[in-house]
Amino acid sequence: APGGKSISLAMRRDDGIFLCNDISFSRANEIGKNAQRLGLDNLLTMSLDSQKIELPGLFDLVLLDTPCSGSGMFRKEPKMLEDYSIEKMMRLLPLQESLLEKAYDLTASGGYLCYSTCSLSVKEDEAQIDKFLKKHPGIDLSDSTQLSKLSIKEQRELTYALILAKANGKRLK
Repeated sequence: APGGKSISLAMRRDDGIFLCNDISFSRANEIGKNAQRLGLDNLLTMSLDSQKIELPGLFDLVLLDTPCSGSGMFRKEPKMLEDYSIEKMMRLLPLQESLLEKAYDLTASGGYLCYSTCSLSVKEDEAQIDKFLKKHPGIDLSDSTQLSKLSIKEQRELTYALILAKANGKRLK
């Protein structure tokens, strides 16, 4: 379901408000319905182009579940294999890079940025992060956690996630 990672966070943390955005109105609407069904009053949804959100440094935690090739979903959803192509992956790389920059801009000093894909591609995962880190020496890697190619066995999918700490300032508890 759309918003699964955000909903999971909101269920585990009741000390903040979670603002979930999906450019697709129908997906954002589904996130809201799922949050309501689960009784979550700390999760709000919106449907905007993330590139146009101008709230620099506002969020203690930004979870970017970026559009990707979906190569980590082949076992869970075999139809994803039909949708996969190198061309699609290459087309998404600049968007992933741009969204990662925007997510960094939205992350508060001392906050955390989680970059996530459901891809097995080094180009979409580690290479994107390597390129990003070269541009941003202010990332505190000592507080970073990498969950590379994390397998979610019940769902038979493989995901990549890296949590980065933006240096300078207060820390999220």
